[in-house]
Parts: sequence; C-alpha cells; structure tokens
Amino acid sequence: PAAMGLTSNHRVTGPNDDIYFPDFSVGAMMDFVIETSSLNAPRPVYLMMDKETDQPAAGAKVIVLKAGKRFIAQGKTVLFGDDRGKIRPLGMQAGDKLRAGWGMSNRRYAFAEVEMTRSMLAKASAGQGDAIVVELQPVQGSYTLLPEISFNSSGGLMFSAAANKAFNGIARLEISAGTGDLQMVDLNRSGAAYGAALPNGDYRSATLFFRAADSADKPFFLPMNVTLLPNAGKELIVARDNIRLLPEAGATAQQYVVSTSPFPVPQDGLPDSLRPASALVSLHAFPENANMNALLRITIEADTLEAVEASAIAIYRWQDGWQPVNTEVNLPYGIASTTVTEPGFYMAFLDLTRSVSGVRIGAAPSKALPHGFALQQNYPNPFNPSTRSPISFLLLVM
Repeated sequence: PAAMGLTSNHRVTGPNDDIYFPDFSVGAMMDFVIETSSLNAPRPVYLMMDKETDQPAAGAKVIVLKAGKRFIAQGKTVLFGDDRGKIRPLGMQAGDKLRAGWGMSNRRYAFAEVEMTRSMLAKASAGQGDAIVVELQPVQGSYTLLPEISFNSSGGLMFSAAANKAFNGIARLEISAGTGDLQMVDLNRSGAAYGAALPNGDYRSATLFFRAADSADKPFFLPMNVTLLPNAGKELIVARDNIRLLPEAGATAQQYVVSTSPFPVPQDGLPDSLRPASALVSLHAFPENANMNALLRITIEADTLEAVEASAIAIYRWQDGWQPVNTEVNLPYGIASTTVTEPGFYMAFLDLTRSVSGVRIGAAPSKALPHGFALQQNYPNPFNPSTRSPISFLLLVM
C-alpha cells in the first residue's frame, strides 16, 4: 500500500460482493491490477433477468469483453437474498461488452450480450441504487449439443460438436488460450456436425466461445472451459468447474484434456425424473490408445436442489444415449465420482424420485417442512453463567 501511495485501508470485494457465497475455489490464483483512483469509485450493479420466466438469473456466469478483444471473468450472479441475480462487474469501461450465460436444468440455454455505454455508467454512479437490467434471451429452436475437445494423432487439439440439427449460418469459435486476445476460427460443417483444428495456444486454462445463429436467426454464444492437463501421477484439478481427475495405477496417458459445456444435451436414455446436476464434461487422453484409468470427481451443482440421500445422484456416460455408470457419492461435500477408462461425455444427474431438498432457481417459493433435525454440542460448557446449544432443521420443500 505505501508503494502505491495509499495511506488508509481499502476493501476490494469480489465480483458479486457476497462473502457467504464466493465464486472462487480454495487455492485459486488471482492477479490484481489496482488503479488507486478507482478503488472507491462506484461500480454499476447489473441485474440479470431471465426473459422467459421474468425471474432473476441467479448463478449466471458473467464475463466482460474488453474493446481490445480481451475478456475478464467476473464470476456468477448472487444466488440468494435481495441481491439475487445481481453482479458488480470489475474493470468495465465505455465500449466494453458484458456477456452472461445461464444453462438451467431441463431448460434452453439463455444468454445476453450488451455493450457498455457512458449513459449506463452515469446511471450507476448517480447513487440512486438502481440496477441496470439485462435480459437473458433463450436460444430459439430447441437445440441440443455435444461439444468436445480431443487430440489428433500428433497431440494437437481438435474441436467437434454434434447438434440435433444444424444452426443457421456459419458457426465460429472465439478462443482465448493464453495470448490474451481472442482468435477466430470458422467451423467446418457436415450435416449437424461441426469441427476444426484449434490454433496453437496455452490450453492449460482456456475459454472457447461457440457462436452460431438460432432458428430465429439471432446470434448467440456458448462459453466452454478447456483445460489441458499433463499426467503427473497426482490429482489434476480443473478449478473453474470443480472437476478433479486422479490418474490411477496402470494409467499410461501422457495428457488429458477436459472441457465443459452448459448447453442442453440430448435426453436419450434419461428418465423424466432426472435433472442435470453438473455441466457436460468431455474427457479425452493422449495418445489415443493410452490407458486412461482415472478417477473422475464432479462437484454437484443442481441449481439449489440438494440430495438428501446418496442414491439421488448418479453419473451417466453418453453412448448413443445416456447410460448410468458406477458412481460413488460423498454427500457432505457434494461430490460424485466414477472410474473412467474410456473417453467421451460424462454428466451428473439428480433423481427427483429420491429424497432431495431445496427450491429450484426461478421457481415460485414453496412451503418448507421440517424433514429432520440435529442438536449440536453446547458452548461454552454449562458451568458458565450461560451456554448455547445450536439446533438445525433440514427442510423438505413440498
């Protein structure tokens, strides 16, 4: 602080200013560029609204695309409370674009892209407490998509995606892979299948935007996280998506590539009672004939629904239809695990016929009934003038 000329303490908050639901994983690395003149400047508050339901888009992922074609990840909009669906973007200036993407369970992918103008900045700094409303538009046309990143024979990365029907116009990729600038790649199309070789870059933590036009001929984008991981014989972590990969004995793969997508997937083989509980995970290894043999761990994110029993969660693999695989569940930590020996698509699902609790984002509030309770250890001990005995209730939403 002294080197920057600061003489008093300054508090720098996260993208959604919510200390109870932070959007950063433990051990995440953050780079700060601080402009001292802007530390105390008011930042605009954006409220993301789902146009289809007229409800706040809680948990929407937000990024800021700078005029120079770089982008800054902002995290997610607030999940609960009066600020639900809101976010305070960092580092926005006139001419920048704000992108928000939201994939809901059994719903179409919703997205928004708006350009920052001076009038919006002025409105936000007027101190009136008004939030700038951004409407998330659903993709029209009931599309499904299975996008993935795989290796070619020499270890280069390839993008491919299979849709249930062709999108309108030309599909493209915007790629941010270590250079800071977005690279543009036109995708080859054969029927409803898309593909292209990825340009050179640092794919250890990259973001791809799949861009196409829907059935109403309106362009949309789909953000995909891509992580290239060397097999170092220890747990490999994809921090942005809470995915963990642990190579096991006998694994001969030199590298793994993990990609995730929030876009709706085909429902073939799925009972109507299942709801997505994670993003779509694509996993491939190099060389192609290598033994993958790794433990895949997926953190469950099923809106605000939570499983009360482990049997409510299962991982499925796509094989011309979804097939359940052996799944181990750590319920307290919300992690589902399976041993992976074949490349392909994996996804966690929540079975609503089992015991679950919570309320779905975007749904009308339901009546919550006590479903269980726990009496905690009292503190301090009862020989003191007073003591507290916390009691907690598990609520089942009917």
